[in-house]
Amino acid sequence: MLQRIQTLFLMLNDVILIALFFIPIMSVADAKGPAFATPLGLTDVIPALIGEIVLAMFATLIITQYRNRKFQMKLCVVGAVLALLNTTGMVLIVMMNNSSVTTGEFHYTSESGTYISLAHFALFVLARIFIKRDEDLVASVDRIR
Repeated sequence: MLQRIQTLFLMLNDVILIALFFIPIMSVADAKGPAFATPLGLTDVIPALIGEIVLAMFATLIITQYRNRKFQMKLCVVGAVLALLNTTGMVLIVMMNNSSVTTGEFHYTSESGTYISLAHFALFVLARIFIKRDEDLVASVDRIR
């Protein structure tokens, strides 16, 4: 059903995507030092943008599958794995740009947006827990009949 708590968790995934458009995910400092770092947003890092959009669309897909709770639980697990891969990818982008080959005079650092994207993982896990509770409730009611 659409009015359940797991729907709120999945909708929060979309809210996180919108919030990440306004929060920097990494910053670039040049030879002047970290005090003059330029923040990079989600639109500046295309792989992160694509990953976040896929996660938001995936959460919306899970919401629409409310009639099949077992399939919904499987999709939540896949969504949690995708969320971890996306956050890991963001951190790896920062780390790869800081390698000795490509550093030159620039230094990349992770900002709060990179770690806020971990909330996708937590929200998918919470949604799966509450979908499982609903499935258990329906199963117990079916046993009573």
